[in-house]
Amino acid sequence: MPAEFNSVNEEIKNEAKKVLESKKGMEKVKYFVYYYKWWVIGIGVVALIVGSLVYDFATRKDTAFQVMVVNGEYSEYCDYNAIMDPFAETIEYDPKKEEVVIDSSIHVDVHATDQTSQISIQKIFLNITSQDLDVLICDKDILDLACKQECGTDLEVALSSEQWDKYADQIYWFDTTQITEDDFGEDAAEVQQQEISEEDKYKAYAINVSEFYKVKETKMFPYTDGEAYALIPANTKHLESALAFIEYLDQP
Repeated sequence: MPAEFNSVNEEIKNEAKKVLESKKGMEKVKYFVYYYKWWVIGIGVVALIVGSLVYDFATRKDTAFQVMVVNGEYSEYCDYNAIMDPFAETIEYDPKKEEVVIDSSIHVDVHATDQTSQISIQKIFLNITSQDLDVLICDKDILDLACKQECGTDLEVALSSEQWDKYADQIYWFDTTQITEDDFGEDAAEVQQQEISEEDKYKAYAINVSEFYKVKETKMFPYTDGEAYALIPANTKHLESALAFIEYLDQP
């Protein structure tokens, strides 16, 4: 910055200081407000922003359990809290520090290439990779996308023998040979299919919950003729609660 500019700037500041010192009482206050008001406003705005961020960080709660409903009914027409609140009472968590969440905000076409759709898809998988998501309830397109990424818990292992017998007819068997050139490229798809044994060809990654009481009664998936699936992410930290939630969906 030129020395001449610094000199003029200092002169203006010194002159303002002299004028301020010559004022008395309310005149000094009025002059201060007039001369420094934009600085005060700017500092105030910054202080409010910083204070808000600090408050949000200090009061932010950890997620004790999270369900995500993708491509389901909008919250304006489906009372998701009425579904979630009673279940929250059945699991152990500290309401002062943790919260039970059901997120129904995402509606996305997996075949769309626009930025909004891609961001929505990324949000789903970010919640999975960060281990924040415990149950994903979605339509078949989203389900297949998650299954191709091997995001689901193997229900053959996770379900008890009683649960398996109970949901045997609703198990969604994902055909792992569905992996195509569009997913991983021509060479990768060919190698992938060669490496799949007959035993591993199908994976029990989800449960068809279309006819489950709460899903059906609340008309949770009106845009897919009621068809809905529940997938438990393989890395969930609350497997038992996730299984309990799926059972809970079928209770009046």
